[in-house]
Amino acid sequence: MNLTIENENYSASVVVLKHIFDIEGADFIKKTIVNGNSVIVSKDAKEGDKMIYFISGTALSEDLCYNNNLFESKELNLDKDTRGYVSSKQKRVRAIKLKGVTSDGLLLPVTAVNFFGVDGNSLQEGDAFTHVNGVEVCYKYVALSPAKSQGSGTQKQKGPKLAQILVPGQFRLHHETAHLGRNLFKLNLDDDIIITDKLHGSSVILSNVLVKRQLSLVERIAKYLGAAVVEEDYTGIYSSGKPKSGLPKGIISKWLNNGNSYYSYNVWKTCYDDFNYALQKGITLYGEVVGSHIQKNFDYSKLHNRDGYGFLVYRITSTNVDGKVIEFTWNQIEEYCENYQLNTVPVVYKGTLRNWVNGAVSLENEADIDQIRESIFEAMKKRYLEKNSPYCVNKMPAEGVCIRKERPYDVFKLKSDAFKLLENKNQEDGVADTEEEA
Repeated sequence: MNLTIENENYSASVVVLKHIFDIEGADFIKKTIVNGNSVIVSKDAKEGDKMIYFISGTALSEDLCYNNNLFESKELNLDKDTRGYVSSKQKRVRAIKLKGVTSDGLLLPVTAVNFFGVDGNSLQEGDAFTHVNGVEVCYKYVALSPAKSQGSGTQKQKGPKLAQILVPGQFRLHHETAHLGRNLFKLNLDDDIIITDKLHGSSVILSNVLVKRQLSLVERIAKYLGAAVVEEDYTGIYSSGKPKSGLPKGIISKWLNNGNSYYSYNVWKTCYDDFNYALQKGITLYGEVVGSHIQKNFDYSKLHNRDGYGFLVYRITSTNVDGKVIEFTWNQIEEYCENYQLNTVPVVYKGTLRNWVNGAVSLENEADIDQIRESIFEAMKKRYLEKNSPYCVNKMPAEGVCIRKERPYDVFKLKSDAFKLLENKNQEDGVADTEEEA
């Protein structure tokens, strides 16, 4: 059986149910905990059951839904007499609230993948996948704006192709932030960590790295004759953090991505124009742009540092001429931002994980590090989640926090149930995720 992953955050994972809890007032459902998330299961679920977990926001393949009779429209299922609970249009795993319990995901028996011609019982706890034997099982669900969903394509780019401009290894997009619940094993008590508030805006990249020059005729002749010619120079690049196209939004004076955008104006170019003064050669700033025109109702009025919006840095790298990348520590990020009058995302804790615990979790038995990690995870959820954003005038749920580990560098996210339910409602209503539109 060949298991592959396209997007770790929205991959299926094989889990073993550890604990089953009764739900007050419920006769037919119970609750379990998977990767720190509460999930509703049937009353027949038992501790020790091996199952496949899909987190909310995951879209299921049509084949998976059809062969497991998951569609709400029973005529679309293999068994025409069985009705499921998955929308045939979205095929999305929903975050729901029943009897006061938020259910963040879906659990299916391991035999749900048997139709792929494999034996699901051979799956082991910890296995993760989006594809089985090259066939898609699940993927990240994205609600697009009408213009996107109707297929209004990307305008043809005029002028030099991007491959003729970018120098390999210089400009880099941001990575997907992993879920903390799936990565607790990476935390150790003596790790230096930084916990920052997670903001609901649009990620942006501002970069000053090497790109290829368009050589003049004289320079091309000189190069042909063996003379030394400068073929690269430092140029500004701006982009959304994780563009669906995989392309930056623009390269100053050289290239412009003419594709469709959710926004009525180029927020990334505006941000570049306002903050490019802070881009030394080789520097790339990764940050969040926030404001009510970025994400509806999330005004973040208390974080604005320009008219109508705020730009807050959460990562900085330096890339040398050979493409080697140096990741700034958080202290270096703070120092750089102070020198250039930039703001970082709000910090709620900086220090060792051991000092963060500070009585919140018992450390009497440090040998049982797995139990300590689970306890720290629960303590973090209790301390940071299920609150309203302190930065918005509007009453909106705080998204959660990011936990940055310094050595080795890694970042994990922890999101609140209230925010997940809001995301779910937006997806249900077909409201576009502007971050994904970028």
